[in-house]
Order: sequence, then C-alpha cells, then structure tokens
Amino acid sequence: MTKAARATIAVIDDDRRVRESLDDLLDCAGFRVRLFASSGEFLHSSAVCEVDCVISDIAMPTIDGFALQRLVREARPTLPVILVTGRHELAAAATEADRGGRVLFEKPFDRERLLAAINLELRESAGSK
Repeated sequence: MTKAARATIAVIDDDRRVRESLDDLLDCAGFRVRLFASSGEFLHSSAVCEVDCVISDIAMPTIDGFALQRLVREARPTLPVILVTGRHELAAAATEADRGGRVLFEKPFDRERLLAAINLELRESAGSK
C-alpha cells in the first residue's frame, strides 16, 4: 500500500447516506475514514490535527463548506480540502477564488475522479511540507 492509501480522510456532510457512501468508497480504496455530520463537530474534534485530507459538503447549516475551508486553512494551511455539493447553482457560482484553488465536485460525482483528486491532493500536500 502506498503512503496515500494509508492516509486518513475526514468526510463532513450532513447527509448520512453521503457519509456512508464515501465511507465505503474510501475504505475500499484503502483509506482510513472519520465521519462528521457537521463542520462544528469536525472543528471541535481532534481530527483537525490528525487527518490528511478533508472532503466537505458546501451546503451545510451553521458553517458551510467555504467557511470550513477558510477555518481549516487558518489551522493547517497545507491540509487538502475537497468540496462537494449537490446544489448545482453553488457549483456554478463558485469561482476559483471562492474555492481557494481547491477541487470542487458536484454530486453525484465520479468515484474514480474523486479518488484520483484525493491522491493528487495528498501528494501535493506531502510535497509542500
């Protein structure tokens, strides 16, 4: 197994089915996975310091994915954040600057493309340390 395959991924989404689906996908791909139902739950856990990549829904109550990305960047500037959304109008309106240069996937997303993006983000993150 490669270093990236042993990485820990945080999945933050208020939709239980999406969390479970990503858990299955990432687990089958060899990643360790930590699931969170909200940005606040993630931010108040030890995971912020422990995970290697974050996958977050954009449209969540209280702290949306864009705000979470900014908070994560303040705490860990090189931690990869991949944003996902089922709201196509959010994806269309999100400029590269809004996303902070991070990857954005629209639901339903292509699983292979998501896994490729995760591995690329992990390699780039490891290179910037």
